[in-house]
Amino acid sequence: LPEVPDESQQTQAWVRSLPASSFLIQHGSVATYEKAVEVKKSVPAQGQAKIVAAYRAGEPLAHFVIVSGPFDTLGKAYESIKRREATKNSWVRATRTLQDQLNGPNRSKEVRP
Repeated sequence: LPEVPDESQQTQAWVRSLPASSFLIQHGSVATYEKAVEVKKSVPAQGQAKIVAAYRAGEPLAHFVIVSGPFDTLGKAYESIKRREATKNSWVRATRTLQDQLNGPNRSKEVRP
């Protein structure tokens, strides 16, 4: 299986298309796509959430972020957390911060002996 399944690559394109000034609710972050699907299914209120492959600085493999939204204001994102059955670990994040984590690590093309 590829590290980043096609479904997650499609959601990366969705995140790239969002206004950078919008907000998302992050419900969790896990190491594998399969685990992200499992976590998403465990909370019915997250049925519309999306799973996005993202990269942390210095880490070569993606982690998988479960998000819902977007919301055009911070206030609307927080209202949504209050209305939904969000997990205790759900939090609001700026869309821009996730957009900044979509590109994988830059691998040098230099070949060393």
